[in-house]
Amino acid sequence: MVKEGQAVVYTQYLSACGATQEQYIKAEALAKRKRLGFWNQDNPVMPWDFRRSGRKN
Repeated sequence: MVKEGQAVVYTQYLSACGATQEQYIKAEALAKRKRLGFWNQDNPVMPWDFRRSGRKN
């Protein structure tokens, strides 16, 4: 999902991922570069920021 831009990496939880940490980071960087899914927005709001703001869509 991260590779397709359908999910973002929560870096605070990466330590639990062991050896796959770098794969998640690289997958997100690729999705950002290709502007896939979530990253296709002009000004994407990170999910944790959206929830914290209490906004309704």
